[in-house]
Amino acid sequence: MSAAAQAGGKAAVFQFELRHGDLVPGAPQKLEAEQQRIRLVTDRLRDHFAQSGYAVADMKAVAAKAAALNLDSCTACAADLAQKAGADYAVTGTVYRVSELVLSMNVRVYDAATGNPLSSAVVDMRGNTDESWTRAVDYLYRRMLAPRLEKIAQ
Repeated sequence: MSAAAQAGGKAAVFQFELRHGDLVPGAPQKLEAEQQRIRLVTDRLRDHFAQSGYAVADMKAVAAKAAALNLDSCTACAADLAQKAGADYAVTGTVYRVSELVLSMNVRVYDAATGNPLSSAVVDMRGNTDESWTRAVDYLYRRMLAPRLEKIAQ
C-alpha cells in the first residue's frame, strides 16, 4: 500500500475529457465510441488508484458540475469539486485526438486543498481503439504516475 494511501489519501478521479479537431464524415458513430472509451479509461484509472490503496471518492454529487466545466483548463474548479467530494487529490484526464491515428492522453493530479499540481503524465497513442486507450491509461498510471505519487507521499 502506498504511503499516501496509508496517510488517508482520497482521490477524486474525474471523468476524462475529450478534445478533438473538426468532425469528419461518420463522426457521430466515432464520437459515441470515443465516449464509451472515455468511460472505460475513467473507470480503469479509478481502479488503478483503488488497487494502489487510495480511497476513491464517489463522484455522483459533483459529476454534473464537473461535466459542465473544462477541468483541463480550470485547476481551481477541479480542486474545489474534489474538496466537495471529500477528496485530498483532484485527478483530471484529457484525451486529445489529433487524428484518427494519433491521440494523446494526459492525466494531472492536484492537491485538492491548494489546487497546486502534484504530478502529471502524458502518453501518445496510435490507433483509436479500446485496446490502445486501455494500454495507454495502464502504462500512464503504472509506469509514470504511481512512482511519482509514491515519491510525493514520502
